[in-house]
Amino acid sequence: MCPSSEDAKFLLDVFGIRGPLDCLVGEPSRRRHAAAVRCHLCANDLPAGSLIPVPSPLADMQLYICSPEFTFVQIAASSSCEDAIYCGMALCSDFRLEPVAQGGVVFRERGDSALTKRPRIEAFLDGIGPVRGSEKARRALRYVADDARSPRECSLGMLLSLPSRNGGFDLGRLSFNRAFATIDGIDRYGRRKSKNRIPDILLEATSRSGERRVVAVDYDSFSTHAGDPKMLLDMHRRNDLATVRGLPHFALTSADANNFEYLCSLAEQIRKVLGRPMRPALRTSVDSHESRRILMEARYRRYVLWRRFVIPPFDDVVDGIIGGDRW
Repeated sequence: MCPSSEDAKFLLDVFGIRGPLDCLVGEPSRRRHAAAVRCHLCANDLPAGSLIPVPSPLADMQLYICSPEFTFVQIAASSSCEDAIYCGMALCSDFRLEPVAQGGVVFRERGDSALTKRPRIEAFLDGIGPVRGSEKARRALRYVADDARSPRECSLGMLLSLPSRNGGFDLGRLSFNRAFATIDGIDRYGRRKSKNRIPDILLEATSRSGERRVVAVDYDSFSTHAGDPKMLLDMHRRNDLATVRGLPHFALTSADANNFEYLCSLAEQIRKVLGRPMRPALRTSVDSHESRRILMEARYRRYVLWRRFVIPPFDDVVDGIIGGDRW
């Protein structure tokens, strides 16, 4: 049975959740209509581990939360494919919520692992079968990448990599924070030294000539203050990555990310470096009425995705997805 409105408000306050409280019930008769509660019916048999018990502050009520993998399916069932992709990247990320931190998130240190990973979500979908949201979850999971270290990495990665129909620039396969060996000078014996550097975003594609190409993109949110230690470290990282043969490298600041026209220009530069064909594909001359209409619609979808995911703070994006406005 869903909790009463009073119990739901109490639980929301105890756990610091912005309401209403979403609850799963196994039978229609267990639903409850209340301002602070949203009931969802799930009559399917669930794989082991789908629900995780948590301590309950209410003596007469046992509480369970959805596992990260089941949460992904629930989000896909009630949201757009793009919403599910964004949440999937957050669930598989190396950042976590921290209300007192700048931006509301922090990087997960050693021993604090991601909530889940893409292979675990895929395995869960294989086990849960055809339930509400599972088909859309599978479609969304194709574009989810593990190991993002900030919400901005998630949203910029989506914008650069998603197909045009989903509002992206369709620049290639996305991955986050992959290590590359870079040249680090010469040791006392004249041997070349190396060290690992990790670009934020990596885009891989096959050019029109069949050549595999890779582009690295770094997001530097702190580059506005000259002499900032973080800025200097990022400058060193960019210089190190320049030693990796065949790895063109681009850098983005927070001001760049907030400028849609600049992002469009940058995406075009990356497309040319990767040797990717223009997306969406055009059947007629680029100057024809049909082609202009297609390109205008694609540009609008990209603008909507940018406004929806890149510009707002993480909490605002998530609130928009789950409909978390106060009752």
